Parts: sequence; structure tokens; C-alpha cells
Amino acid sequence: MKSTCLLVLFGICCLFAPLSATTIVPFVNLGETTRYSGAVVLALALYEQDSHDGGMTFRDMQFQVTSVVKGPLMAGQEFALRPESSFNETYSIDIAGDFAPEAGKTYLLWLTPHGNAWRAQMLSYYVFEEIKVAGHALLEPLSGSGIEAVQRPDGVAPEPLAVYERDELLPALRLAASGTSGSWNAAAFQHPVLPASMLEERTAPGYCDFMLGTSTFLCRWQNPALNVYYNTTNVPAGFSATLDNILTTMKASYTAILPVNAGPTTFTSNCSGGAATSNSSNFTSFCNTSLTGSSSALIIFDDPCNEIDDLIGCAGVLAKGGSFAFLSTHTFKSELWRNAAYGFVIVNNGVLACQAPTQYQQLLTHELTHAYRLDHISTTSPGAPGQNMNPICCNAINTLDVDCMNYSYDIALPVELTRFTAKRKDEKNALISWTTATETDNGYFSLEHSADGKSFSALTRVPAHGEHTGAQYEWIDNNPFPAVNYYRLLQYDLDGRVTNLGLRTVRFETAFSLKVLPSPVPRKASGALEITAARSSEGVLEIVRSDGRVEYRENLVLTSGQQQFDLPASLPAGTYRAVLRTASQVASAGFSKE
Repeated sequence: MKSTCLLVLFGICCLFAPLSATTIVPFVNLGETTRYSGAVVLALALYEQDSHDGGMTFRDMQFQVTSVVKGPLMAGQEFALRPESSFNETYSIDIAGDFAPEAGKTYLLWLTPHGNAWRAQMLSYYVFEEIKVAGHALLEPLSGSGIEAVQRPDGVAPEPLAVYERDELLPALRLAASGTSGSWNAAAFQHPVLPASMLEERTAPGYCDFMLGTSTFLCRWQNPALNVYYNTTNVPAGFSATLDNILTTMKASYTAILPVNAGPTTFTSNCSGGAATSNSSNFTSFCNTSLTGSSSALIIFDDPCNEIDDLIGCAGVLAKGGSFAFLSTHTFKSELWRNAAYGFVIVNNGVLACQAPTQYQQLLTHELTHAYRLDHISTTSPGAPGQNMNPICCNAINTLDVDCMNYSYDIALPVELTRFTAKRKDEKNALISWTTATETDNGYFSLEHSADGKSFSALTRVPAHGEHTGAQYEWIDNNPFPAVNYYRLLQYDLDGRVTNLGLRTVRFETAFSLKVLPSPVPRKASGALEITAARSSEGVLEIVRSDGRVEYRENLVLTSGQQQFDLPASLPAGTYRAVLRTASQVASAGFSKE
């Protein structure tokens, strides 16, 4: 049997789709974050476009600046925001905590330059979404899902992320950027009605998550006996003993996995694509020729490709971990899983000097667990704050950690699922069905629904049919989304334990598309917006100027089929974007007026 090579790098982690996690030390407050950022802007997400670098494709989001806090970008200027995640024809690299913006939404972004594009400074951690509540323009933090925030080594408790009044926070950040703000007082800008507890609303129910980063597929190692190597370049003193302690603890807690300390090796990345592991001809070839093939995992120290911003006073990203996820699949517990291979952990510069030995080992345990394809445990679950895989890193391995690992690397389940399908029943309804072979201490099933595969809401609760015998279940969703629908099946034991039984998708037609005719619109003509709708609905049309101001707003009633709406003839010459929002979709089209 071919052995497994696991590579751990101090800094960033990825998979084939490489999956990963990101560990950070927050800044003291948003004022300090602003001072150390390359740019801070409020910007509207326009549309996605692919860019190519080092043999990988990045799904950049084009933004338009609506307001500037700091940096070289100007109001009305467009810029590309590049994610950490990337893909090619063979595999994808999915980075936990990556920022996945949605077109049509406005975000407050702390940015760092990256070639001809920009990147979020700490992935999704310092990103706020603009929302409107009761006439207030608020900024709500994305909360850094997929990111572990560790304690600052100076003992200072970082300012917790909260919901802020937009028009009060932005001027305060401008003063902070100029160094004239005096003492920072975030409480003065917080919205009193929406407390920081709103962050928990973004955490999906069911505490186990097997879809690392932004991925929407299951992935696991078929052979969990990984050979864990560590790079000799900048290796900490006595690291072999440290790794022994980590792997011994992991094997004692997770009885179905067998990671092995395979010793030191020397790997020099060509840093193609700006990451130590993104180029398969360099990293995977090294595993295949110098290590033990796809069953290898490698730990890399001191971020050799500078893919992580350097720590500032021990604040910043500490490490990332993950593995590659190939398009090939295997069946496990009656579901299709992608095949994991080539694990890695990347550790940033100066991490050891900022972390006590126990914290350092728990940090690496956390990142190696991500290499096994497990993401974070929901912070809303009882006991979650004491888990190693809780987003607030890092603790010793605990009971919920063991439950999640045993799900993906152990066959002992309260329910043996033989079938789980979701399909279109007709043009307007989805049929979700599943069959069990046996059930033990099964309380009930919960079927959940999502439009993006990340944020789920409960759709129905289905009582268990019986004990020790199999049963058939089905549910008809009469209100599916007019695009991709994600259905997640959770099983609840009589004692309250939850098991994630998998995810299925059903696609319905897109609700509508739009374009402006003609473009550019002639000086003496009004132009028209052509909308093709799959079904009747109501929406709001906004014509947005290049500086982000709304020039025109109208409520529209859409009917099934193609229709046209005249644009206002009074629009002055300039560059615009038509944005149409309904309850289920946002679409936009750019145009100019001569």
C-alpha cells in the first residue's frame, strides 16, 4: 500500500482542493488595525472574474470604492480583490477563513497589496458587511469563520468585533489612520440594538464541519496513516520531540488515525503563484520523489514564500494548515467524498517567539487536524469553547473534537445511512429523501436549507421511525431558491449528540438576468434595462454612480419572461451600474451614458 506524505508549513495551508485553516493574533483594536493596513475602504462588490498566476486560477472579485478611509485607492475607482483560494483542472486549494464576497453587497475592507490586485489583510476576520436596519447604515463583522484567534502574547485582550454605526466608525478610523485619534473608544461607535452576539448567527448549526474553507464538498483521506515530515529550514530547536508529543496526543485521542513522525526533510519551494504549495510540479513532485507520495504531510517554517504578512508585535496570521482535495472520489458512509492528499502546514515568521510551548503545540495540533480535512466546531454548540477545533484557538483535544474526527474516520454511527438524495420533483419543488439500514438511540432528523452552502436554516424536523431497524424518509421543499439549493441532513441522538449525515444540492433556474441596451447609452436617449425572469417577483432597481451614490431608485414588479424598463432620460453623462435586488437574488450590469 502506498504510504501518505503530510507536509506542514508555518504560515498557510491548502489542499487538492487543498483545504486549510488560518490562525491569527488580532490587533488590539480597529484603530491599530487601520494604522498597519495598506488601504481601508468601503467598497461595493461588482462581479467575479478569473485571473491566472503560477498555473492556478483565482476567482477575483471586482470592487468599486464608495468611501476611502486610508490608502491610495480613490472613490469611484475599481480594484480586484484576490482570494487566497485557487484552482486548476485537477485540484483546488481551499483556505479556511478565506473572504468570499457576494456581488451586490458593500463591505468595509482592510487591505494589503498583492501584485496587481489586493487581498484582505487577515482573510475574512477584518471584514464588515454593510447592512440597513431601521434606517441605520450598520457595519456587521463577518466574524472570521474558519479563523482561529489566539491570545496576544502581551496579555492585552483584543477589542471584540461588534456591529458599528457606519457614519460614526468611518470618521474615527480616518483619524486613527492619521494618528490624531487619541485614545480609541470603540464603544462610542457600536450600535446599541445589535450586539456582538450577532456573530453567532453566522455559525451553522451542527457542530461538525467537514467542508474546509470555502469548499462545498466532503473530503477525507482514504488512508489516515499520514507520514508527517518537517522542513529543516528554520526548524525550531528540539522540534522532533515536539512533533512526537503532538502526534502521540492526536493518536491517543483519535483512535482511527495513525500520523507518524517521519522526520526532517529539506524542501525549497519555487514560490510559483506566491505560495509554497500552490505549484504541483514543485511541491507534489517533491512529495512523490523525496517523501512518501500523496500520503505525505509537510510542516514548513517561517513562511518562505512570504504568502502571509509578517507579524506586527505578535499580531497577525500565525499559521495555515490543510491538504489537497482531488476531483477523484470514494464512497464512505453511503456518500461520495473527494480524495485528500499532500497535507501541509505553513507557519509564519516569529511565531515561536510569540507563543508559549503549550500554545505552540496546541496550535500545530489544530492545523494538523485541518490537514485531516476537519474545519471548526460551531461556537454555538454546548462545550465548544473548550475544544481544540473551536475558532478561538487553542485548547487541548476535547470530546467534540473526538466526535467529529470519529465521524470521518470511524464507522461507528447511531444511524447507518444507505441513501441520501435531493432532486427536482418538478419545476417548482425539490424532493429530499433518505434511507437508513439501522438506527440506534436515534431521536430525530433535522433537514437544513442554504443558498450558499455555508449559512443554513432549519427546514423541517423529522421524527425517527424506530429502533434497530431501517426506514425510509422524504420531504418536499415547496419553496426552493431560484438557483442552487444546499440541503444538509443532521441526526440527533436521544442524548442530544448531533451527527452531520451529509450535503446534497439541487439547482433550479436563475431568477433573472439583466442587461442595459444600448451601452453606451446615447446622450439624447434614455436607454432600457432588459430583464429575463424565470418567474414573477418583486424587486428594487438602483442606478448607482461610479462614486457609489444612488442616482435613481424604483420598485419593479417582474413577470415571467423577457421585459424592458426605460432608464431615466435625465441621467447625466457618466459611468453607472444597474443593480436589481429581489428577495432571493442580486444582479448588476455596468453601462455608461454619453
